[in-house]
Amino acid sequence: MNLVFKPLEKNSERSARKLIESGLEGRWGSYDPSFNPDVNDLLSTYGCNCLTAWDNNQLIGVGCWYFKTKETAVICRMSVHVSYRRKNIGSRILAALEKEIKLQSVKNIELETTSEWKEVIQFYLSNGYQKSHEWKGDTYFSKDLTAQDVS
Repeated sequence: MNLVFKPLEKNSERSARKLIESGLEGRWGSYDPSFNPDVNDLLSTYGCNCLTAWDNNQLIGVGCWYFKTKETAVICRMSVHVSYRRKNIGSRILAALEKEIKLQSVKNIELETTSEWKEVIQFYLSNGYQKSHEWKGDTYFSKDLTAQDVS
């Protein structure tokens, strides 16, 4: 596999949106765009803060982030094509996002997932995130970037 990371571009935005929607539909059993208005226009919502992962010419993953404060970024909209799951792609996307975020002098990353998704919770824990709290059916995590070398 030849995994390449690229910033999200206009010509791949539709494919990235479909990948995220497919992941949400797979998790929830259906997809309702009214619950996720940011997905309809990723470039306007996240700008250059969105990475895509490619295997040759196929989009296989995406992840975005936004700044909560000057020192804290929030990773969101991470999704891996179903055919590429369980192949360490998610961890590689997460590491690439962390590297990009750290270049912005961010010291802490936060993210969240649905509390029922135990395998996703385990994924974040195994990638060095600490569970901070649960609220309204979601589990929240953080990672201190100053305590490690993200390369």
